Amino acid sequence: MSNASYSKYPLETRLFINGDFVNATSGLTIKINNLTMGQLVAEVQSASTADVDAAVAAAQAAFPAWSALTGKQRAVYLRKLGALIETNADELGDLEVISIGKAKSGMHLENSWAREYVDTVAEAVFGDTSLNQPGFLNLSIRQPFGVVGAIIPWNFGISMWVWKVAPAVAAGNCIVLKSSEKTPLQALALARLTKEAGFPPGVVNVLSGDGAIGGHIAGHMDIRKVSFTGSTSTGRRVQAAAANSNLKVVTLELGGKAPTIVFADANLKNAVDAVVMSNLVLSGQTCVVSTSRVYVQESLAPTFLEHLKGSYAGWTQLQGDPTDLKNVLGTVADVSQAERIQEFLDIGKKDGKVAAGGDRDGAFVHPTIFTHVGDDSKLNREEVFGPVLVFHTFKDEERRSGGRTTWNTRSMQWSSPRTSTVRSLSRSG
Repeated sequence: MSNASYSKYPLETRLFINGDFVNATSGLTIKINNLTMGQLVAEVQSASTADVDAAVAAAQAAFPAWSALTGKQRAVYLRKLGALIETNADELGDLEVISIGKAKSGMHLENSWAREYVDTVAEAVFGDTSLNQPGFLNLSIRQPFGVVGAIIPWNFGISMWVWKVAPAVAAGNCIVLKSSEKTPLQALALARLTKEAGFPPGVVNVLSGDGAIGGHIAGHMDIRKVSFTGSTSTGRRVQAAAANSNLKVVTLELGGKAPTIVFADANLKNAVDAVVMSNLVLSGQTCVVSTSRVYVQESLAPTFLEHLKGSYAGWTQLQGDPTDLKNVLGTVADVSQAERIQEFLDIGKKDGKVAAGGDRDGAFVHPTIFTHVGDDSKLNREEVFGPVLVFHTFKDEERRSGGRTTWNTRSMQWSSPRTSTVRSLSRSG
């Protein structure tokens, strides 16, 4: 255990295997630094492949009894976990703040979402039946895989943990989860709550480690499914490792460069608010809700841009110490993330024009808007994962382009009700 002077809670740094916290066998550690304080938060023990094997063995041993329980019986444990997440919300929020500089002012929402999600999936496993074929009753029965693996990113350390663990164990599986190197403290705190909730040993196992440990999980012969959320490049490696081992089932949620398209007849305030929120929440370090490029119809574009600039200036005034509840923006996750975003800021200044922001103060990246950026610019094609927006215009629907990108996570369109909505979004490549 480690105690940082600016944390009122003890920080667990070991691995969670078979219902207990144990020391890693690797002898290696991961350093967690707080960029606002400029201090080392903790050194978390990093798992070895032997530790992965031990966690998988514990999950295998726990699976027969856990899967034999009814859904209602398993739901009792999940609902206890949900209640404990609510009770320990302040601690979990603090861990997000000190690990990646997330603004504490928004943590109550994430914790409440996590608790609600646990309650929602607790008994949400159902099969299907069909009488469509005369003389036959067709049944689709959902059965647990056995041992499943999960590899989660750092941007939503609490929510991602819950989104992977809760449905897996609700369905009767046992799980081995690897947290991000940036946010192991949150995952370990949640592991402690499973113990307090009375989960049998081995049902939930939580490891800290680098990409090699995630690769061992993805390629493990005794893990029958793996779920990964993160970058597209790492997702490719997870898919390959699964294919080269036991052809386990793989679920991937990867990054992208999805556009928002705004037509002249859109509700101006609603569209501006949506773009601002989706680009700036968590300093733009999201994939599911993030907009990093926007296309606005020419007749609305000047007004839209001025409203955007005003909103970005307002958010910049609310950027600062993430522990201060008046602030809505903290730092980016770490030094490497700040340096990566700086590369895109430099590209934007070379390939386009700065309409707002365009700079950073250490790990505080100021909300930024670029205009006049070409479709082929790296800034327009690749995911920034920061508070950086590329602003484009288009003349009419036939000349509207979503730009040249390979991957989109989601797209948004703002307009009055029109029959072209679905057709337009389907072309927002």
